[in-house]
Amino acid sequence: MQLSELKIGEKDAAGIVVFDIYTINSKCYAVYRTKARVMVQFADDHTLAESQRQKLASLAALRGQINSLIDGWYNSKSDELKKRAEHLDRRVADALITALEGDQPNASEILTEIRNEVIVDRKSRARFLYLISASLAALIFTIALVIVCLIRHSPNIEYGVAGGILGAFFSISIGIRSRTIRTDLHWRDNTSDAVLRVAVGMIAGFVIVCLYRLGFIDWLKFPQSLTSSLWMPNFILGFLGGFAERLIPDLLSKVASGNGSAIPEQDAAVNASKKPVDTSTSPSVSGTAVATTSVPHAEDHIDSCLCDAQPVAGEEVTLDSDLPVATGGVTRENVAPSPPPQSKGV
Repeated sequence: MQLSELKIGEKDAAGIVVFDIYTINSKCYAVYRTKARVMVQFADDHTLAESQRQKLASLAALRGQINSLIDGWYNSKSDELKKRAEHLDRRVADALITALEGDQPNASEILTEIRNEVIVDRKSRARFLYLISASLAALIFTIALVIVCLIRHSPNIEYGVAGGILGAFFSISIGIRSRTIRTDLHWRDNTSDAVLRVAVGMIAGFVIVCLYRLGFIDWLKFPQSLTSSLWMPNFILGFLGGFAERLIPDLLSKVASGNGSAIPEQDAAVNASKKPVDTSTSPSVSGTAVATTSVPHAEDHIDSCLCDAQPVAGEEVTLDSDLPVATGGVTRENVAPSPPPQSKGV
């Protein structure tokens, strides 16, 4: 397919309808958008097209990560997500144009920034769903507790369980910013973690109230005004037990560290894009040897031998008396004198 044949509303070389064309560089390349992602139409010339593919090869990993993160936004019912996907496609197109013009490092940085922004957006949505899941879990446990209280008619320890549920939800709400949350693509992990922490808080509140009533926590004393009512000490102890769910290790952080960080310090795709291309083995260079010359350094002429160093002075000098006693070797007394030289006859 020729570049001149690429038009909006018609199919490209892969048979996909073109939604928008970002740029067309006459006889060189075209960057456009389909329903699924941003595409590139390479040059009509085969040799130039191969060179363009090599320029974009190092960016394939980053493009794949971005496409996988925003894949569900194109067909979403939310207009906000659709507009967000179109905005990101515009920025991805700018990065591809930058790479095709020969600036792969900057293109890689642009794509990395886009990838990181999408991950932050995904985690923000996951954090909201995490709070919703914790709220629903707390509500369900509270309804079940109310039913139990109606059956017993004399609730006592149940106040501690209620305090544990409230304390766990309060702890989750306070620490939601620092808590490890995976993206909303892993909503099962986030939901199970939220429900588990509320359940742990409820159980912790129940156990602490039982230990207090059995006398195992006799060092904890309540004022007389509180002990007069049975529910208040139980509720306070349960709340403290539920709030202590923060002491539970961050399970999702262990899962994330086991699968690899989402945003490593040195991204492999970024490093790959910044590596120099070996033009001596490139197929675009036919039998042409590329001469490599080393860049001269200002200190290349300086010898690294210690004999050229300046002598130490002052506190840096070690006295002979401070040196350890020498062992082994040959002393002067053990050295036999050398025989005198014999004169040669003439």
